[in-house]
Amino acid sequence: NNLVKDFYNNNPYPSFSRFADVQLPVHLFEKACDLAKKPVPTSPSILIVGCGTVAACAIAKAYPEASNITAVDISQKTIEVAQKKTPYNIRDRIHWVNADIADPNIFECLPINKYDWIHCTGVLHHLEEPELGIANISKLLSDNGVIRFQLYSKGGRQLIEWARAVFMLKEAKSNDDIINILLALSKFH
Repeated sequence: NNLVKDFYNNNPYPSFSRFADVQLPVHLFEKACDLAKKPVPTSPSILIVGCGTVAACAIAKAYPEASNITAVDISQKTIEVAQKKTPYNIRDRIHWVNADIADPNIFECLPINKYDWIHCTGVLHHLEEPELGIANISKLLSDNGVIRFQLYSKGGRQLIEWARAVFMLKEAKSNDDIINILLALSKFH
């Protein structure tokens, strides 16, 4: 996880210049409750795992009635960028936590111990032991709560990998470099 932490400390993501126009799909939480056949709380507590630079702001804007919004990210730099770009009236409603969801001590870092909605996007596939992250997240779910996991698929990243390969091929210094780039790329076909 140190590689992931270092990467996002050097490259906070996403790198939007403004958050004012960022919108979440309407009624995302309500749809999740409906699918899970759970009641929708009037003042939900929300945990955002892997908040990045934009999710906490977008969720706080979409759910002004939330009783508690906790934004967790492994990268302190990402949290700092998110805080700077989140309007004051929204920033003050968010508890910002720099922590690793796979850490067994994660529970000590959070302001409350149960959440109605847990939003986890782009995190689990980075963990050495995704099961540990899922177990920790699940322990934080209230009895009527719902979790939304989102993972990046290999197929969904194929275009990005092809674009990287094109740039790398332009910089290749030898035939061995080209062969290694093409071998690495072949795993995405």
